Amino acid sequence: EIADRGVTLDPKNAPVIMRVIHTTADFDYLDNLKFSENAVDTAQKIVDGEQSDADAQKALDDAKANEQAASDAVNNATADKAAAEKQIVIVKRLLMTQKLM
Repeated sequence: EIADRGVTLDPKNAPVIMRVIHTTADFDYLDNLKFSENAVDTAQKIVDGEQSDADAQKALDDAKANEQAASDAVNNATADKAAAEKQIVIVKRLLMTQKLM
C-alpha cells in the first residue's frame, strides 16, 4: 500500500516507520511521523552502547525542542485559521446587512 501512495521512505527511517504502521495499522504515519536529524543513528548508538548518557540526553533534548517547535507551529496555524474564520463570519454579516438596507 505504501508504493500505491507514491511515498519514498528514507532508508534509515523506513524500518521505524514500517514498524509503527505495522503496529498501529495507521498509514497516516507516512505523512505524520517526523524524525529529528540523525534520530535513528543516535538511537542505534545508544542501544549499541556507543553513545554516552550525556550525548543521549542532548539528543533527547533536541528532539523535545523540535517537537515543541512543531507543536507551536500547529497551534499558531490553528489560531490563524480560527481568526480567518472569524473574519469570514464578520464579512458575511456585513454583506448581509448591506443587502438588507
